[in-house]
Parts: sequence; C-alpha cells; structure tokens
Amino acid sequence: MSANFGVWVAAFFTMAIYSYLYREENVLFEFAEQTFIGVSAAHFLLGGYHNVVKVALEPLREGRLIWLIPISLGVLLYTRYLPKQVSWLSRLPVAVLVSVAAAAQVRGAIHAEFISQIAATASLDIGKPANLVFLIGVITVVTHFLYLNGVRKVPFIRVSGKVGRHFIMVAFGASLGTTVMARYSLLIGRFQFLFGEWIRLIK
Repeated sequence: MSANFGVWVAAFFTMAIYSYLYREENVLFEFAEQTFIGVSAAHFLLGGYHNVVKVALEPLREGRLIWLIPISLGVLLYTRYLPKQVSWLSRLPVAVLVSVAAAAQVRGAIHAEFISQIAATASLDIGKPANLVFLIGVITVVTHFLYLNGVRKVPFIRVSGKVGRHFIMVAFGASLGTTVMARYSLLIGRFQFLFGEWIRLIK
C-alpha cells in the first residue's frame, strides 16, 4: 500500500462517497458530503477575497479610477439588504449584468450557432460520403422544424422532416452515449487510483 498520507485521505473520501451505494445517507457519506461542501465554500470565499484585492484594490492603488464604476455597481448589489428606500438601487447593477450578458449571449449564439454553421456547411466537399451525409442531415433537420402554415403539407417537406427526425434521434443517442462514457471514465479513473496508487494491486 501507499505510504503517502494524501493518497490515504483521497482514498478514504473516495470510499466514503461510494458507501452511498451500500446504504443511503450513512455516516461516512454525510461526513464526506459535508466536508466537500465546507471545503468548496472556503475555496470560493478565499477566491472572492483575492478577486476583490486584485480587481478592486490593486487597480485603485495604481490610479486606474475607471475601475470605480464596476466597483460601485458591485457595492450597490448589497443595498438589497437595506430598507426599501435604498434597496431599489440593487436593481441597477442587476440590470447592467443581465443586459450585458444577454447581448453577449445573443451575439455569440448568432455567430456560433447560425453564421458559423451556415459557413461550415456551405464549404463542405460533398464528394466525400461523410460530408454528403452531414449535408443531408442539416437540410432534413432544418425542414423538420418548419411549422409555417401549409408548408408541412408539401410532400418533400413532410418526407424530409421525417428523415430529419431520425437524424435528431441519432444525435441525441450519440450525446447520451458520450455522457455515459464520460461518467464511466471518471469511475475507471477512481478505480485505477484505488487499486493502483493506493493498494497497488495494478500498475
């Protein structure tokens, strides 16, 4: 077995988490769960403190007064805990956050999920079977979501939409398979740690 104290700690918490499979909400699992929550809370608290020092205090010490604007908005968030005469000020930074995030998301979504997809599809070399299948999938999936009045009655659109539905099911199945594989990879990694680094039954 390993003589490293850190390896033993990691092995203990791994086995404590897996004890949930034996009995729900047992003492070992609850201890590991609460330890994880406590360590995570401490980590985020320390990270927040360092963010305040690096993002707020250090720029002000260097004379970059423009940082007073985001700092003021951040401070205004805490006015929600004050009386109603002042708490309405907390809506200002929330409005700024939501509007900026919405604008960034819309721009990013249009470029990444619309313009880039069209450009990538248009530049495909349909001489390759894989690219031809991809192009058919794009066209049929798009026609599957055409719900305009009378359009669904067109024979080509109706048949193409049915084919697109099968492409969607294949995509969902591949996504689920990828998720399951990722979870099994994590499980295998933990087993390799337990039987390799901890008790050293495997190399």
